[in-house]
Amino acid sequence: MFQVLSDDGIVYGIARIWADIHIASPLSVTVISGYIIWALVLMKTLPGPVVEGPVTPNGNVPRYRDNGFACFLVTMISFGLLTVLLPRWSGGYSVTVVYDRFDEFLGTLTVFAHLLCVFLYVKGQLRSLRFLFIFVTFYVLLNLQCFDAVDWAAGRTSGL
Repeated sequence: MFQVLSDDGIVYGIARIWADIHIASPLSVTVISGYIIWALVLMKTLPGPVVEGPVTPNGNVPRYRDNGFACFLVTMISFGLLTVLLPRWSGGYSVTVVYDRFDEFLGTLTVFAHLLCVFLYVKGQLRSLRFLFIFVTFYVLLNLQCFDAVDWAAGRTSGL
């Protein structure tokens, strides 16, 4: 990156670097969508005790299935299996594909996050509170149960 910036200057160098990033590439969209579907399937199918969340201002009491640790274990075991099986099945891909193409994944996640924010803003303006409540509950539940466990494990196994 330093070489590009020193050869082309800061403005043209940054433009050249950004031109090489493929936002919403088919691979990144497929991997991210696959992981979201994977997390949803785990969240809905793995057993766990049902607990009640706090009462909302509208009087709703969300019910959660406490299966986050089970999601974590199944995801880590599946990751280990994919480490061995993915290169055989995919013709060369490995589990490091997210790291290898981090710019594509970061760009895709950034665009998705902005679209999600615009979508939630519009839904909030339209006063569709039931849909918004269900969507936010789903997002929080998914975030707490599956993604944080994977992030925690990734930080622990990488020596951070």
